[in-house]
Amino acid sequence: MNQENMTIMIKSMKNVLLYVVGTLLLVSIPVTVFFVGKNQELRQKAAPATTLAITPASVSLKAGETTVLTIEINTAENRVATAKLSLTYDMTKLEAQSITNGPLAPRILSPGVVAPGMATITVGAENTAKPISGRGGVALLRIKGLDSAQGPASVQFTADTQAAGIGEQPVNVLIGSTGATVTIQGTQLGLTGMGGPPASLSGTLTPTPTSTPAAGTPTPTQIKESSASATLSVSVSENASNSARPIIKGKGIPGSTITIVVHSNGSITDTVTVDANGNWQYVPNTDLTAGDHTVVVTGETAAGVPTTSNSTFIVSGTGGSPEEEATLSAMPESGSMEAVWQLILAAGSLIFLGISFPWFIKRL
Repeated sequence: MNQENMTIMIKSMKNVLLYVVGTLLLVSIPVTVFFVGKNQELRQKAAPATTLAITPASVSLKAGETTVLTIEINTAENRVATAKLSLTYDMTKLEAQSITNGPLAPRILSPGVVAPGMATITVGAENTAKPISGRGGVALLRIKGLDSAQGPASVQFTADTQAAGIGEQPVNVLIGSTGATVTIQGTQLGLTGMGGPPASLSGTLTPTPTSTPAAGTPTPTQIKESSASATLSVSVSENASNSARPIIKGKGIPGSTITIVVHSNGSITDTVTVDANGNWQYVPNTDLTAGDHTVVVTGETAAGVPTTSNSTFIVSGTGGSPEEEATLSAMPESGSMEAVWQLILAAGSLIFLGISFPWFIKRL
């Protein structure tokens, strides 16, 4: 084979290799983006796995003594935006003095409320870029042992306790909770402790008759539980006229006032009145930015006990032009730096390959 044919063959091989490399570059970029997106999507849609526990699980108190219980969260694979915490306890043996947020939940979305037999607070993450993640304290409950009490008393979560996940379906990712037992080491004074009964009282003591509630008549405890169980609901739906201003609605006590806080870039706070049918509805006065948002509503039960409810939702666009909508939807989720670095690394590798390969071919 002469020199000319050899040169032609080498050039042909170079051209073929360049075409191959070019094709690989064109195919690798969308494939890389696709799989990174899938990985991100799978991470966002982690199954509910969050748990709550009160620590220490068992503690002893002397009469009149106080202690602080930590409400600990374990998010597992979830990313939590807000946690609505509702606790109940035996008010004949314990007294809740305060409830506040813990180090893993830097924001208080609804102030802590304590009342006989209950304590509530709603806490949240700093923002969607820094969600509540991992294991740690989200709230602190200070309790006191009552002087006249003795024996064990439980502190438990109620059924309306929730943990709202970011980008999760269902929104509530809480799968379980564990309470605590507080033992009061009090002393109850009886006749023996007072030196025995007076001589004039010797003989048979006739117990004072007690009345039994008629069938179907609620006891004071039942009345309290019934009033405390009245819940405030909230849901978010798409607004056909402006997707950046979703319709926020729910249920409440007729005639009561609902306080609404929408956490966007900053916070939007407003109030609405529940209608005669127990329904309320609210539409933000300004466009919300695209991305994850949390709405927290605060109202009262029929007994006047403060209660809260929350929901997370996603705004897909700002109501702008289709070009602006497409640009926003193509952006990675706030805080997803892992996906961004993966894309940068993949792009850098492909660029290096595209630059170095022709040089390598020329050296042949």
